[in-house]
Amino acid sequence: MLPPEMKKLKELEDENARLKKIVADLTLDREMQQDVIRRKLVKGMCRDWAISIRGACGALNFDRSSYHYTSRRADQAAWNVVFARSAKPECATAIAGCMCS
Repeated sequence: MLPPEMKKLKELEDENARLKKIVADLTLDREMQQDVIRRKLVKGMCRDWAISIRGACGALNFDRSSYHYTSRRADQAAWNVVFARSAKPECATAIAGCMCS
């Protein structure tokens, strides 16, 4: 392999690694947002339809342990604020008649 080809290969490998990291971060963000949305839906179903948390989680195919989970990390509070703000618009567009509030 010639030096210019090696340099080009190295650049492509670096870009590929950078893009993989971006995809991983976005996937994690998406999963966390969906978790927030599901929690809000469970809470709304329990409030509006007078059903149990177990029933609401079962209807949404959402694990009850995920619903009851509370992080003990100190830096988690900032993430909760970010995702709580961003979950409402997605919830409203994804599900008609959303009970998020």
